[in-house]
Amino acid sequence: YVVRRLNMPPSTRIYRVSRPPRRSGQGIAFSLSSEGATRTGLLLLSGRSSVTASHARQLCDVPNLTAD
Repeated sequence: YVVRRLNMPPSTRIYRVSRPPRRSGQGIAFSLSSEGATRTGLLLLSGRSSVTASHARQLCDVPNLTAD
């Protein structure tokens, strides 16, 4: 969404603003501002409280695993 709809660069930092934990099927709110940011719920080795839009997109992309 950040890259495709908002036309922001892939290096844009995004922050989770909804508090974990959440129930299965519940949405997660994100922001481009660090104000109100909470833990991402991901193991992040960088120590930052955000991920790049590019990283987030890779987490959402579903590979096509159909067999020929």
